[in-house]
Amino acid sequence: MLENVGVATPTGSRPALIDLVVDASGDSYLASLAELRGLSRVRWNLVGSEAGQVRLADLGVVRYDELSGELHVTVRSELLQPQVVGMGSIQTVIPDSAPASAAFIDYDLQTQILNNRTQCGLLLNGVEYIGLNRIELSGSTGDSQGTRLYQAHLVRESLEDSSLLEAGSVVGMAGARGNPAAMVGIGMRRDQSVTPGFITGPQLRVNGVSSGQSTVDVLIDNQRVSSAQVSAGSFSVVAQPIAEAGVAQVVVRDELGQQQVVSAQLFSNPMLLEVGQSEYGAWVGGLNTENLKSQGSAAIGYYRRGLTRWLTAETSYEGSLATEVAPAISRLAFSADVATMAGDLSVDVRGLGGAGQVSMTYSAVHRVGAWTVNAGGQATHSDAGYYNVGGGLVQRYNYSGTLGASAYGGSSYVTMAQSPAGKLKQVGGSYRLDAIGATLSLSVSRFESGTQKSNSAFLGLSIPFGGGVSGNFTTRSSSDGIVKRVAINGAIDRNVYGGLSTEGVHGFDRTQADLTATMGPTRLLANVAQVNGQPLAAQAFLRGSVVLHRGGVAFVPTQYSDGGFALVDLGAPGVVVRNSFGANATTDAAGYAVVPMPSLRSVQLRIDPDTAPDGLDLSPVPAVAYRKGAFEFRRRAVHGQFVQVAGHTTGTLVVDGVEYPVTDRGAWVELASGHYVGQAGGVSVDFTAF
Repeated sequence: MLENVGVATPTGSRPALIDLVVDASGDSYLASLAELRGLSRVRWNLVGSEAGQVRLADLGVVRYDELSGELHVTVRSELLQPQVVGMGSIQTVIPDSAPASAAFIDYDLQTQILNNRTQCGLLLNGVEYIGLNRIELSGSTGDSQGTRLYQAHLVRESLEDSSLLEAGSVVGMAGARGNPAAMVGIGMRRDQSVTPGFITGPQLRVNGVSSGQSTVDVLIDNQRVSSAQVSAGSFSVVAQPIAEAGVAQVVVRDELGQQQVVSAQLFSNPMLLEVGQSEYGAWVGGLNTENLKSQGSAAIGYYRRGLTRWLTAETSYEGSLATEVAPAISRLAFSADVATMAGDLSVDVRGLGGAGQVSMTYSAVHRVGAWTVNAGGQATHSDAGYYNVGGGLVQRYNYSGTLGASAYGGSSYVTMAQSPAGKLKQVGGSYRLDAIGATLSLSVSRFESGTQKSNSAFLGLSIPFGGGVSGNFTTRSSSDGIVKRVAINGAIDRNVYGGLSTEGVHGFDRTQADLTATMGPTRLLANVAQVNGQPLAAQAFLRGSVVLHRGGVAFVPTQYSDGGFALVDLGAPGVVVRNSFGANATTDAAGYAVVPMPSLRSVQLRIDPDTAPDGLDLSPVPAVAYRKGAFEFRRRAVHGQFVQVAGHTTGTLVVDGVEYPVTDRGAWVELASGHYVGQAGGVSVDFTAF
């Protein structure tokens, strides 16, 4: 790839063909740069010649020697030093393609034997994409305590405006006394955080300036979350959404191997919305408890809006005519997030039905030598005598705090907390025994509830036996007695995983066997448990997903069925498709592939050019049907190579006898398939300037 190349056009009329070499008295960066690019020979066709000095646009000072016919270049080394000029944030990414039409079907067959009674249930979930609309229909049937249950749920979601309409059993309500209840009715919402292409959670944007082709890596706590290739000049790289506190590192590395590292503390709160962005929802219908008894009409609504980069306001309402099930609760909440070098502080202020509540959350991560120190805490102060939205009684003052440190394969922590159940104080830690590859964990805690006090100690040991088999031994001693648990887990083969565990306390012994088997697109989960030698319960789940599309049926690999995935139509079999997280999939005989897509992440699809057949036209964005989560798909050429020739307005780039017109300064030129600058043996590149 040619970059930072300018044209030398001395005055005169005698043409000369000269070689581009590096002045021995100057820096040798140009020779190294050409060697790394695999260029065995770079030639300039100059119109006329004249001894003297001229300046190339991006390289340095050029001296033309008329006697030897050589062009000597002294390179300004500072041009090759990449610089990171700042870090910022971005919160909205919009896709540039529409999803293809496809239908997803999930199935879940459940069978349970409990106390000699058999219960069965079937759940089907279908999703169809029509243009920018997602239509989802789910239904289930089952047997619960002698009552047959039939449920249906219809959803229509627009990917264009993030709106969603739904009908059926749409909302679960806890109720004032903690009794489970469900609303059967219709509702709508606008929730951009789960809409493809829209990411309202915080992201990391790195802005910088580089003198040449460079690689920009973004790491959070030494875990790479983004990697991008940037060209000469200003650049801006957006990393994955971040929802944690940690140390961010930006590594910029040029083609010579020179690199610059910038580190900074990073804190973010995923609950905040972008300034001016809003989310809202409302549901109306009938309220039913778990025994299907009608409790009258009910309504729920909420509205959230981002006021500033660190402040989001929210108001909501929950109410029912059946006040003994769910009394009317109105809420006004403000969430603030202040990121400082000392940590991340979030403040949440709420007013509920005349009562007030203030919550504060703090988190921080710092490095001190070889140690990583993390601290976190949460405190809530509220008026007593009311129930929160979750249905539980809120104590007047609750708090929790944790201080931890880790280094050299070990970690420790101290926790103090107060909740409606009581007060807890705990000290613990874990250490890796490298000699045997085991991990040892231990903790000591004290719990106080009213006048009752209890102390307990915990000891755990995890040992890998090899061959995918591991064992776990834990014991906990407290005033209630000693609890022992031994478990062995391992892979029977690549598709079957099983485990056996036993635990006992006060003469009460329980043994359980678990089995997970993968059979093509279907996964079987089963377990059998017994107490004191008597059969207690058995369960079996048969789960899987398939995709119906224009080319037929694509089976979803079971390892992806629990997460997000996308259907990609490439029109050719055997093509390897990779996402930006390293996972890959191969297209089937019809040219379709199911690619894993982590939810709430910006994902870029890449095609392996070694597996793409010649003549495969992938200039448009591949047809993609979104599964769930927020994804971004960017255009990328499959084969060929882009060459940028800077410093020209018009000209012709010649590669292996093929001419490519250059019509604009700094334009990118795509080479034909099979022509690569930098392949083994080198490719002679000539440029004729007008």
